[in-house]
Amino acid sequence: MTDQPTDLWQLISAVSAQAPLTNDKLNALFSTHFEGTGRQDSGPTTVGDSLHIENVTNFSRDNGDWVFSSFAIGSEPCVGLDELKSHYGDVAMTAAPTGHSLEERYLWTSQQPWGALNFAIRERDRCLVGVSLYTAGEYKNQPFPKG
Repeated sequence: MTDQPTDLWQLISAVSAQAPLTNDKLNALFSTHFEGTGRQDSGPTTVGDSLHIENVTNFSRDNGDWVFSSFAIGSEPCVGLDELKSHYGDVAMTAAPTGHSLEERYLWTSQQPWGALNFAIRERDRCLVGVSLYTAGEYKNQPFPKG
């Protein structure tokens, strides 16, 4: 991939377009150094010139099959639910805070042909703080009933 994403939405689109993910794809997108299988974390990295990512996590099985990947972002500038819905109008809440901490997160999910694209919005400030991608069959949460 020669053109690096310049904003969060371009990054999410680029990551999603490459699912199922591999170490090589993540390394090219995030300038990480993933090798092998199991759970791996990158620590802080920068995408393009200025898109700061706090951490990238990748998990694959011993046979190399991809299970999930996620990246944590800072909450500045705050991306709220309205902005998320303007980009992913199909998101449905699939998990909510249980009241134990203001650091808990709401999880909003957009179903994709390859699995699920999840967005974590922190209770304390209602800002998007993470994005995760799961393969089809791995993600079990269902949207909360409406009404």
